[in-house]
Amino acid sequence: MSISLHPLSSSDRAAGWTDTLQDAWRNRVTPFIDSGVLTPAVVQVVDLLGRRAGETDPDVLLGLALAVRAPLHGHVRATLPNEAVDTEAERLPVPDDPDTPLPWPAARDAWRQSVQNSPLVAAPSSRPDRPFVLWHHALYPHRTWSDEHRLAGLLTERARTRTAPASAALLKQGLHALFPAPVPSAPLDRQLLAAALACLRGFSIISGGPGTGKTWTVRNVLTLLFAQHLASGSNQPFRVAVGAPTGKAAARVQESLTSGLAEFVQERGQHALPPGTPPDALLQFLETLAARTVHRLLRVDPRNPGRFRHGPGHPLPVDLVLIDETSMLDLALMTRLVEAVPPGARLVLLGDHHQLASVDAGCVLADLCRAARFDAPRLSTAVQHDLLTDAGLTPGPDISTTSEPGLYDCGVQLTVSRRFTADSGIGAVARTILSGDGPAGRTVLQSPRFGDVAWSPLGEDGGPTRAFAKLIVDGYGPVLSRLLAGPRGVPERDFHQQLLTHFDHFRLLCAHRNGRLGVHGLVELTEGLLSRKIRGFRPRGPTYIGRPVLVTRNDYGVGRYNGDIGLIVTRDGRPTVAFPDPTSGVAYLSPARLPPHETVFAMTIHKSQGSEFHHAAVVLPSRPSPILTRELIYTGATRAKRRLTVVGTAEVWDLGVERRVARATGLAERLVGTDPTG
Repeated sequence: MSISLHPLSSSDRAAGWTDTLQDAWRNRVTPFIDSGVLTPAVVQVVDLLGRRAGETDPDVLLGLALAVRAPLHGHVRATLPNEAVDTEAERLPVPDDPDTPLPWPAARDAWRQSVQNSPLVAAPSSRPDRPFVLWHHALYPHRTWSDEHRLAGLLTERARTRTAPASAALLKQGLHALFPAPVPSAPLDRQLLAAALACLRGFSIISGGPGTGKTWTVRNVLTLLFAQHLASGSNQPFRVAVGAPTGKAAARVQESLTSGLAEFVQERGQHALPPGTPPDALLQFLETLAARTVHRLLRVDPRNPGRFRHGPGHPLPVDLVLIDETSMLDLALMTRLVEAVPPGARLVLLGDHHQLASVDAGCVLADLCRAARFDAPRLSTAVQHDLLTDAGLTPGPDISTTSEPGLYDCGVQLTVSRRFTADSGIGAVARTILSGDGPAGRTVLQSPRFGDVAWSPLGEDGGPTRAFAKLIVDGYGPVLSRLLAGPRGVPERDFHQQLLTHFDHFRLLCAHRNGRLGVHGLVELTEGLLSRKIRGFRPRGPTYIGRPVLVTRNDYGVGRYNGDIGLIVTRDGRPTVAFPDPTSGVAYLSPARLPPHETVFAMTIHKSQGSEFHHAAVVLPSRPSPILTRELIYTGATRAKRRLTVVGTAEVWDLGVERRVARATGLAERLVGTDPTG
């Protein structure tokens, strides 16, 4: 199907366009639209740019269209390979089937040279007003090139920053009080190493899977840094900003950091403080931590929603910035965040780099961990000296030594899961997913040895079975029955808080939004099943009692944010949406004031990031799908805290576990100072 382009104007013709050239451009791009590589909208953008600049070469415009397309698919750039490189899915953003025959330019070097000479393309060091930048063989939209270049520079500078403790003796005392003593000649406990590096470096990365103790480690880091602040003699408060990409993730990290505080302070925390410091000082400091979304930390400018109030010229008024679930942050937002951190403040990033990357362009945490060489841990001699002198620690035999400082001095991968022990099926499944072994994962899921995992096959028609229907009713039925029965003597707010907690015990997680086994299909199925099984449950209209809702857009006016989950309950005889609230337990909102939202008996795995459920049921599509990747399946499986059920077919599971996400970025290579395109 030929794309419809706007007729040439007199100014277009004056810029060099002719009907023949326009036909050549249309014919050049049509196969790429027909195959789904490009969309008409992308082509129209490039067509407009070409008209304005007098760029008429169809091959050049094709390259520019690939660069425009790239961020829409999570890439930061498109790569124009040289003559020796074949067109591959990971080198050029082509269809999910790399064997699709397309009329790619035959002379690759000539193609790249033509793109380089275009009036729309700049070299990295010149003409920043041009919309594209060609760096080696990588063609960037100027915005993503600028963000990647800026972020790499800021993080490289931070990675070199050493922050000497106010009292090395107090730091050693605190590490001894908060962590088990190191075993001579044995690998150094990674949590202990992470805490020490976070106290000695201006920038640190702590990555680890579920149950490896990221937030437990960070609470110890906060205690150590609070103690150092007291030892410095400053009469100013220790200012900490805690953030996460979504409201749900922010609530979770705050809950993790502040749960069991009195016991923590009494048993361990107070022993890390300077002599004579009352334990209540630490308790009050930790209790007042308030986690917010990154957007709220940076404060969206109401006059310009695309910009933030905090940035290079108006940094955050903090001494420490701590961000959880960093894998969900895209390149642009991470750049804005790092720009807003004052030069003298510490930055600590937490996350699991094996999880899904952000929905938007970039895979920043994965790039950082790759640059930090988490696959082969090492520390420079300078940092090893600091660890010994200021923290009393010597790295174990599993960490190599290098003379040159680098990002590896700032990063630690936590490898031991305290939650998923040797007898945990969830942990075993997660390990098989990361290794790319689908059959081994299915073996674990179906093994009677593990009581916390299960495999539920689809029906012969590729649809739900009776066992799957029972799973749904058993998962959601009890909380709805309790809601419809009423408080029965329990204070109303306490009753609603209990319901919200109970609702998060089970969730259906899907790869797709649409289709029979996507979010929409499973919400409809769930509503139908529950209406037949639960007395009094009537899922009619947008405000029915028992409807769970997921907020899908930030609304600063009503204080509800993307990712917030609430439940429609009865209050004073009227439907009201109840949301968890860290202060009061429950916050109420009229359904009429709800921001854009959707029913959340089922949610996409993407939306589930930052959440945990006692029982997660991961529902795979009935057919192989390019969306289904190892990272997606791993993220879904690790949302389960106590029980995991996988619903699907062997073929779809195996293919999904085998397929990796490949995003075209150059951040990791920039951070280690190598050619980003090889």
